[in-house]
Amino acid sequence: MTAARASILLVGSPYWCRYLKSVLNKHTRARCYTIGDSCRWVLTPAKSICLVGVGAPDTDKRFVYHLIAFLLHRLRIVRLRALYWIGSDVIRLRANDAYVSGCSNIAGSAWIAEEVRAKGYRCVDRLFPVELRSERGVSFPNTKRLQALCYIPDAHHELHGSAELMDVATRLPGIDFKVVGGEGAWWREHPANVQFLGWVSNIAVPISESHVLLRRTRHDSLSAFVREGIISGRYVIFTYNVPGVVWIESGNVEALTASLSDLGALLGRGELRLQQPADEILEWISDVRTQALALADELG
Repeated sequence: MTAARASILLVGSPYWCRYLKSVLNKHTRARCYTIGDSCRWVLTPAKSICLVGVGAPDTDKRFVYHLIAFLLHRLRIVRLRALYWIGSDVIRLRANDAYVSGCSNIAGSAWIAEEVRAKGYRCVDRLFPVELRSERGVSFPNTKRLQALCYIPDAHHELHGSAELMDVATRLPGIDFKVVGGEGAWWREHPANVQFLGWVSNIAVPISESHVLLRRTRHDSLSAFVREGIISGRYVIFTYNVPGVVWIESGNVEALTASLSDLGALLGRGELRLQQPADEILEWISDVRTQALALADELG
C-alpha cells in the first residue's frame, strides 16, 4: 500500500508560509496549506503542522499558535508538529520550554541549528527552499563609483546591520549605498550617498546594478538575498562563514570599511572582476527541488 501524502499546515509569517506552500507543492509530493485554507487541510489524512518563524511561545499570539499545535498533536489529529527556525526568532528561545521540547525542531541553516541545540533541544538544519531569479555571472554596472546594495527592513532594523551602514556610509562618501526592504524611517537625515528603495518585487534588478551586497544581520539563515548575490557573481559581505561570501563578523566595522575601500580601489583601477564560485556551491544554493524535498521529508 502506498503511504498517504504528507498534508502540512504552515502557520506563522503570512509571506513565508505562502511562499513555502507554493514551493513545496510545486517540487514535492506533500500537500501544503496555510491558515486561509485550513478547513480543507482538516479533511486530509497524514496531517502535520509547522510553525514557521514563530519562535518560542513568549507572546499571546505565539502562545495561541503553540497551544493549538500542542492540542492537535496530543489529540493525535496531527502526527507531527514542527518548529522551523529561520532567523531572529531564535533570539527568544529559552531552555526547558515544554512546547518547544515536544516539537521537531528544524533550522534554516547550520548556525541557527547550533543556537537551538545550545539551548538543549535536538535540531536539524534544512535550507529554506528558494527559487532564485538572478542569472549567473551578470555583468557589473558601468559606473565609476562602487555600488553597494543592502537589505535592511524598517522593522527591527538594528538586527539587520543599520548601525553598521550608518557608520560605513559616513566614512566612505565615495561609495553609493542602496537599501532594499525598507524606507529608512530610522535614518531620516542620511547622507547623499545613501538611497532607500523600499520593497522591491524583483531583487535581481537592483543586484544587477550593484558590485557588492551587504547582509549584516545578527541572526539569519542563508537568505535569498545572499544566494542571489552569489549566483550573480557579486561580492557578498556576510556575517556568517559560508562558501562564496566574504566573511566579516557582525559588528566588525573596521574590517567592513577596509573591505569596501579595497573593492572601491579595484573598481577605480579597472581591476574589479566578477566572483566565480565553484559549480558545486552554485548548485547547492540554487537546487530548489533538492532543498524542498529535504524539508518536506522532515515535515512529513
